[in-house]
Amino acid sequence: MADLNIEELFNTQTSPEQIKASFDKMIAHTGRYTFAATKVEPRTGESDHVFPPVRDRQYVSLFGKLTEDVDGTTKRRGSVGFDASWEMRNGSNDKPDKPSKLWGQIVVALDMKEKSVGEVLGALKQYPIRVYVNESYKTADGWKTARTLEESRDYRKQGLEPRNFVESVSRI
Repeated sequence: MADLNIEELFNTQTSPEQIKASFDKMIAHTGRYTFAATKVEPRTGESDHVFPPVRDRQYVSLFGKLTEDVDGTTKRRGSVGFDASWEMRNGSNDKPDKPSKLWGQIVVALDMKEKSVGEVLGALKQYPIRVYVNESYKTADGWKTARTLEESRDYRKQGLEPRNFVESVSRI
C-alpha cells in the first residue's frame, strides 16, 4: 500500500455531493416494508394545516421504522411518517381521499373492522403492519417517483430532495 503525499491532499477538496449525501435522511427505495410505529398521535387538524387533507379533521399521525427481511436478517431501511383518518372524506374524484383509504387499510391489516378507533390506535403501538412506500423527488412539475436505483441516482444527481410517501397498508 502506497503512502499518500500530504502536500497533494492540501489541493484536494471534499465534493459537495459527498457533503450533501452525508446529511441525507435515510430514504427507503420504492417497495414494501414492515412498519413499526414509534409514535402514534391522535390529532385534530387546524383549519390552516399545511397538509389540506387533515384540515378540520380528526386523524392519527404515525411515525416509525421501516425494515425489510433480507436472507433471514431484518435490515433497517429508514423511517417514515404518514397520516390516516377515521373521518371519511372523498377527494376531487369522488373516491375516498388518501387519509381515509389508509385508515381503512390499517383496520383491515390489523383485523379490527369491528373495533373502536381507540383500540385500533392501541394496536398500532404494539403490532407492525406492511406498507408500500414511494421514494419521490420534488421537481418543478410535481413529485416524481423513483422506481429503480438508476432513477434514484439520477434524481439525486440533479440535487432533488428525496421523500418517502406511504401509498398503501396491508397485513403482514
